[in-house]
Amino acid sequence: MNATTGTTDAIVTIERDHGRLRRLVAAVETMLEEMRAGTGGDIEALVAFAEYTLDYPELHHRPLEDRLQQALLARAPELGAAMAGLQATHESLTRQARALATMANNLADGAEVPRPAVIAQFAEYAAAQLRHMASEEELFLPALRQRLDAETLREIGAEMAERADPLFGAHAGDRYEALRRRVLDVDAAGSLSGGG
Repeated sequence: MNATTGTTDAIVTIERDHGRLRRLVAAVETMLEEMRAGTGGDIEALVAFAEYTLDYPELHHRPLEDRLQQALLARAPELGAAMAGLQATHESLTRQARALATMANNLADGAEVPRPAVIAQFAEYAAAQLRHMASEEELFLPALRQRLDAETLREIGAEMAERADPLFGAHAGDRYEALRRRVLDVDAAGSLSGGG
């Protein structure tokens, strides 16, 4: 964050969001392990995970990335195919998140969905998110650093002023409370085991 202007470099925002999503994926993976072992099945938290990934990332994170892609392609049109690939992955992740939200809400409403199917779909989505972030960090972020100057990154960061994060933000609401508790539990377990 720039202390003078109060704006954050757009890349810093993306990196922060990726760190938060990794924490979230770790919590979901823990819940899935509990489901595999037959010791858990926090449907409320899984519903919240599916809804959250349609909320904050779709409404804030990806529009920020889209704006950065526009600026990048204006300076480096030869990256068009690579950026189209990232966009296609965004669209695939959105479709997967919608399917998860539907399944999770059906579960919450008492529908019978085989546990292995639930685990498989959530595990695949979590893995796809991790692969996508790694791809962005290998291709997209370095290209932004190479092709866009600091002022452009600050301007885009200011244009896309941070929307309050409903899970990790200072004023997080009740909607994601079960999920927030799971993330904090995994964070605490990781720091106790030396992993965080």
